[in-house]
Amino acid sequence: SKFAVRFDNQHDTAAITRDGRTLATLDGQKPASGIWYRKGPYELRGKGDAATLTTPGQPPIACTVIR
Repeated sequence: SKFAVRFDNQHDTAAITRDGRTLATLDGQKPASGIWYRKGPYELRGKGDAATLTTPGQPPIACTVIR
């Protein structure tokens, strides 16, 4: 499954899109290290090129960066 994340550092948000549709715009949290964004049942955590996306009704998805 592919999805895209657009980070907005000025507003401390991350917009998650899949197939051209925005699933959610997450608010930045304060992680000990790495990244952490959350809004409602959506959550994105990561460090380096690895991340985990949690969406409603689905098990967490382990992700890697594709450049």
